[in-house]
Amino acid sequence: MKTEITIPWHTECAYAYFWETMPSVGARTIEKLYGTYHSYEEMYVQLVKGSLKSNLYKELHLVGPLSDLKQVRKQFMEKHIQEWDVFSQYQQILTNHIFCVPKYLDGYPTKLKEIDDAPSALFVKGKLPDENMPLVAIIGSRNCSGYGTMMAKQLGKRLAENQIGVISGLARGIDGIGQLAALENGGCSFGVLGSGVDVCYPEENYDLYERLANGECHSGVISEFVPKTSAERNHFPMRNRIISGLADAIVVIEAKEKSGTLITVERALEQGKNVYAIPGRLNDRLSYGCNRLIAQGAGIIWDMDEFVSEIYSHSLYQHSLSAKCDGKSKDLCNEWKVDIEKDDRLDSMQKEIYDQLDLQFQSLDEILCKLDEVEIQKLIVELADMERKGMVEEINGFYRIKQK
Repeated sequence: MKTEITIPWHTECAYAYFWETMPSVGARTIEKLYGTYHSYEEMYVQLVKGSLKSNLYKELHLVGPLSDLKQVRKQFMEKHIQEWDVFSQYQQILTNHIFCVPKYLDGYPTKLKEIDDAPSALFVKGKLPDENMPLVAIIGSRNCSGYGTMMAKQLGKRLAENQIGVISGLARGIDGIGQLAALENGGCSFGVLGSGVDVCYPEENYDLYERLANGECHSGVISEFVPKTSAERNHFPMRNRIISGLADAIVVIEAKEKSGTLITVERALEQGKNVYAIPGRLNDRLSYGCNRLIAQGAGIIWDMDEFVSEIYSHSLYQHSLSAKCDGKSKDLCNEWKVDIEKDDRLDSMQKEIYDQLDLQFQSLDEILCKLDEVEIQKLIVELADMERKGMVEEINGFYRIKQK
């Protein structure tokens, strides 16, 4: 029995889905055809019932003598027309909670329409971003350090607290960590995939994918690729332009010299978006990309609350900043430290040592240089006791604060 869809918007979406799955038809062709017929359904009617001399067939380059390649292309298209039941196929993706949102219908993100090579349609599980809410992309290394992990968690948390959405590629490392942090703190997060929205990649982020796809905190999963499309290497640069296109600002947390993260940065700059980076140590390979971006003029995040204020000051969004963001400068490291003045686990010497530690591991010599008249043997004893008390952690003779 043929499925009937009577809502005009869904009818158009059903025909748009047909065109998205049509072999050898891309976004530019769909744009030309829609500009002529102003309806996905009418495009379909002209394809099925129209004359071979019609403008539609000319746009598809199927008029006149055809090369062998065009003959094969025509055969694939004819096969697709014969086998594709427009409404039952569309009903199938709706049943799987997947929505097709064509570029030329209501619901397509305004910010994405503004980029030069916007996808002809988006496929969505969950929600699309609210047009009245700012979005920040958190991107960075897949093999991030402990420092990068902490910064991604802190940034995702702070954005969520101030009603700023997080968008990224759901990738392993910085991307997924920042997205999860936003979600865990009641914020919305959006994953843009290099596969169909019903294909989770990477599999290790499946739990996060499920939460986004189920619309938790008004979150969602987005792709320009039709359902069941597998993740391919060449898909990821394409999805990066969607991340930057939807974001109001891009933040890079750890990136090597030739990191794929920098592809997203390039697209963001082409789109006129603000790019920020979190600085790192000069001798850290994971910080090279961030430090170079800062040298080239990227914004530097030295205080989370100042960054939140910048996002709102550079946008048209109206918002009363969270009480947690009071405009006063804060030391990011201190947010991970205990208040030693109120903690009775440490004696005066240990408090002095603790005050010199931060999120980065330091050698004994580095710590000694910051202290007055302390012998190395004494320092070793005190650090060992502080480790026992759960205040510091040690790896191979290097020390840092332990997260509170």
